[in-house]
Amino acid sequence: MIIGNQTDFFLQLDVVEKTDDNYWFYGLFNFWIDDIPYPGNGTNITLNSTPFCVVSDYKNSLNYEYDGSNIPFEQIDFEEEDNYFDETIKHHMYNCDFGELFQYGLHVKFEIVGETLRFFYSQNEGPWQLKEIPLAYYDSIMKKLDLLIQDGFKPLLDSRFGE
Repeated sequence: MIIGNQTDFFLQLDVVEKTDDNYWFYGLFNFWIDDIPYPGNGTNITLNSTPFCVVSDYKNSLNYEYDGSNIPFEQIDFEEEDNYFDETIKHHMYNCDFGELFQYGLHVKFEIVGETLRFFYSQNEGPWQLKEIPLAYYDSIMKKLDLLIQDGFKPLLDSRFGE
């Protein structure tokens, strides 16, 4: 299943397997950014929990007090931003914990500036990158994902297992 209608940013998720009791199900969960899937390295993600983490982080990020800095990307000190336990540092970004996506190497931070979501991402400790997305577009993706979660992923399970 694809969630989103812009080719430069969307979510891909699909159920590959489930437990016999239908309680746990696993599969693909990738952010596609400029034709590259993240984490995208053949992982089998727990779909009962990881999408929930992604939606929760987005909802929490809406209440984060951004300073509206819109610092030029090349001037951001990501090492300082990673030091989120140091309360003396004013953090400009919301640090996301995307569950298993983080365990598979995908690190994400948000900054909301006006009507734009600045989506900072790094894969496997590689260099940080930035994708600026209209906040309304990302919001629509999260709402669709949240509805899928609330429906117990029934459309995915039905299409895969014919239940």
